[in-house]
Amino acid sequence: MLFRSAKYSDGSTRDVSRTGIFNVNTERVARVDETGLVSATDLGETAIVARYEDIFAVANFIVLPPDKGFAPTPVPQDNLIDRHVVAKLNDLRIRPSEIVDDERFLRRVSVDLIGVQPKPDDVLAFVADKDNDKRAKAIAALMKRAEFVDWWSLKWGDLLQNSRNAASDPAVFAFREWIRAGVAQNMPMDAFAREVLTARGSYLDNPAAAYFAVSKDTDDTLQRATQVFAGVRMLCAKCHPHPFEHWTQGDYYGVHSFFNQVGTKADPRQTGVANAKTILVNLDAGSSTNPRTGKPQPPRYLGGAEPKLATGIDRRVDYAQWLTSPENPHFARSLVNRVWSYFFHRGIIDPVDDLRSTSPPINAPLLDALTKDFVAHKFDLRHLMRVIVTSRTYQRSAVANDTNAHDDANFSHAIPRRLPAEAMLDSLVQATGVKENFSGAPAGFTAAQLPDANVDSPFLTLFGKPQRMEACECERDLGANMLQALHFINGKSILDRVASGS
Repeated sequence: MLFRSAKYSDGSTRDVSRTGIFNVNTERVARVDETGLVSATDLGETAIVARYEDIFAVANFIVLPPDKGFAPTPVPQDNLIDRHVVAKLNDLRIRPSEIVDDERFLRRVSVDLIGVQPKPDDVLAFVADKDNDKRAKAIAALMKRAEFVDWWSLKWGDLLQNSRNAASDPAVFAFREWIRAGVAQNMPMDAFAREVLTARGSYLDNPAAAYFAVSKDTDDTLQRATQVFAGVRMLCAKCHPHPFEHWTQGDYYGVHSFFNQVGTKADPRQTGVANAKTILVNLDAGSSTNPRTGKPQPPRYLGGAEPKLATGIDRRVDYAQWLTSPENPHFARSLVNRVWSYFFHRGIIDPVDDLRSTSPPINAPLLDALTKDFVAHKFDLRHLMRVIVTSRTYQRSAVANDTNAHDDANFSHAIPRRLPAEAMLDSLVQATGVKENFSGAPAGFTAAQLPDANVDSPFLTLFGKPQRMEACECERDLGANMLQALHFINGKSILDRVASGS
């Protein structure tokens, strides 16, 4: 048993064996009973969480294969990702898979960077190229493609919930163009976040103001902002202490006080336009009320510090500066983890938008090193992507060996992933030469260029395009099902293209 008694501040001791709670993060690897007894069920690694009231303890639990003369892999020193991944694999007695061949590499990196597969002639030319640096050159060329801007603007449009469900049609398109300009110019992510989180006025003057036009209220804004830019889910702390983290109502309403000055009204310059809003900031608004104490809750950063702010200022500016500072424990770390998940089957911490002490990283030194490098390079997203896709870890084959077939967490081999809906449709269009016309979007738009999900596309719906109703990666469905398989056999999107004379 991990613990039996709790010692209280008054000096008393109480048996809490029956009220302590135990959880296991990866049930494939182990299980834990109500007494805290852990039983191994398979090779791998998991975290065991012990909880009593608002006190947590986390222990990592590793099940190793028998040592039958395992020979460690030499640890590379020329890439920070490979260095930390291989060091961890050696500890686990796992040998990484070989590097993938050229054809599969080019397909993988093309889909991941630009959301469309390479054309046959491109593959043949790449395979025939004898240049030792051809993979790095291919990566650089892909990042210069127009499709790169389409693909990564789509991802940020999803996360920021840019949608005609709540914002006006022209505001959505204006915000889309603002996001695209940021991606095209490789705007540093700290500047990107500050501009979004402090936007005000009409989209006519500041397109990023559409971000707040989507929010239902301050609670919605708080939850969206912390989940996207800090990887923290705060909803539970609105009514009670968070069951899996140390967030309290004081923490929740402390962040709430940074955003409660924001309101909306109908945009007077957009009379008759549905959902046309302008974003107002009431500088005289006081702090939010903490329902637990019944008193105003001063602004409080995640982590507990309460800054002394002058009256009559936009408190979001202070929050955005704190959030994006190099010393912030949440911002860079959460972005690195999120971007990593776009190139692998999971984040270093998973889920990527639920970072908490009870869900530790699968490789903490790796996440720390990548975060430090991201900050050192001024929050340069393209640099981060380049570090990831040039690593041997990213370029490993999906073919497992006798030591890593059980590993689904430590990046010892590629785990096949289903293509996102937009990549699948755009690749289908490219392969057949038959374009897709979307009602609700300008003619000629590809799936990756769509402004939101308010278009008529049974294909995109079937393959899980998110509706932008949540600021959560989980809204995008990357699962596979029988209906999808049947669609590829005799669905309209396929049959119409096969029958087309073009």
